[in-house]
Amino acid sequence: MVEVQDDAGQSYSQEMSRKWRYSSEMEVDLESVNFQNDNSYVAPGKTTKLFADIIWSKGGQAILEPIEISAAYSDYVFYGVSDNGSSEIEIFASNYSGIYPLTIDLVNLPVGGIDRTQDEKVVAWIVVDGNQPFVSSLISPNPFEQVQERDWKQLQFEVLVNEPEGLQLDSLKLHWLIVPRGISLPDYALLGGNLSMTVIAGTGAGSSIPLASTIDMDAIIPEVSRENSWDLWIWVTGDDLSGQSISDKFNNRSIPLAKLELASRKSELVLDSDSVILSNDNPIVDNPVWINITVENIGHVDGITSLRVEVVESGEERRLIEIISLPVGANSSESIDVKWVPESAGAAWIEISTPDGKFVRTSPIQVKEDSSAFVIEGLEGANSAMLTGFVVIIFGMLGLLGYLVISGRNQDEVVFDESEFI
Repeated sequence: MVEVQDDAGQSYSQEMSRKWRYSSEMEVDLESVNFQNDNSYVAPGKTTKLFADIIWSKGGQAILEPIEISAAYSDYVFYGVSDNGSSEIEIFASNYSGIYPLTIDLVNLPVGGIDRTQDEKVVAWIVVDGNQPFVSSLISPNPFEQVQERDWKQLQFEVLVNEPEGLQLDSLKLHWLIVPRGISLPDYALLGGNLSMTVIAGTGAGSSIPLASTIDMDAIIPEVSRENSWDLWIWVTGDDLSGQSISDKFNNRSIPLAKLELASRKSELVLDSDSVILSNDNPIVDNPVWINITVENIGHVDGITSLRVEVVESGEERRLIEIISLPVGANSSESIDVKWVPESAGAAWIEISTPDGKFVRTSPIQVKEDSSAFVIEGLEGANSAMLTGFVVIIFGMLGLLGYLVISGRNQDEVVFDESEFI
């Protein structure tokens, strides 16, 4: 019966049609048990939080009074007190890695209270992860090769991370710095930043987790700075599911995972045998021959080179002709003429080399003697008596030739009388 009376003394009573009775039975709502951030992983010696609701067993309503609660795994027991039906228990991880079953119970209940919690039931598993994640290798770009400018646009980085239990994917970052070549201090970096990394394949757990990120270096490095030499420093940070950070051993700002060489714009000089042309393909001893040499620069910046021009004569005698310094503008070519005076007859060819190892050689050509010198050269080594005799013979032959010419002309002038032959 419920009776209600107002201030004027009027009353009203009503007999309840339904019957009810009080029950002191209470329990932990096992469906509500969960770890902080829904993450059951914890590093050795670290803490995490366990949440659970305490309700009346019969009606399911939250118990508003403070109730003590305990959670246990292995030989460890932890306690908490509920507030308006919700409880929070701080859990310390074991110093030993492993997966441990967790049970929960109510303790020190008020007088008359009855605990109906299934205290033997495993309500959760706590994973103590003592393995610190680490970067096992850099897959791309190749750390032993220069990163060419043509590859700067959407430059992709791929690394492998070892973490058997799993990574917190939203914590993964790729950090980068652009540092002048040869500088070992990160404080001298021109630019820097970081990017999120994503898992290429798999679940984010394993001994070789592939992670990737992309940087648009083409948009980052100004055009005016591309003639300079730069290094790109990179390293990876992030946490595993237990909150342990990726190892920073040889993977930090001062000692990065990799120092990648960014290719600078430079001259690219081209020298080949087709670029060497001789003014005369049939040279003669002591007669000058002009050697025309053309060097092409297919690079983006001006360049300069030194040309060493040599000739090999008679098939074996090498002789330096000239050493020339030749500047060549970007995306252009330059030509120069070098004078060569053959000194001996026989096979000869021109060889041209540069300090950076470029080398070209022309096809062999035949150098001939000067024909006007044949007779005189044939008299080399003759004594004075032989020369005198040779001169006398020459003049005698010239006199005889003159006589024959004159006598022949006189015979042509004789007039015959035809009557003498009648």
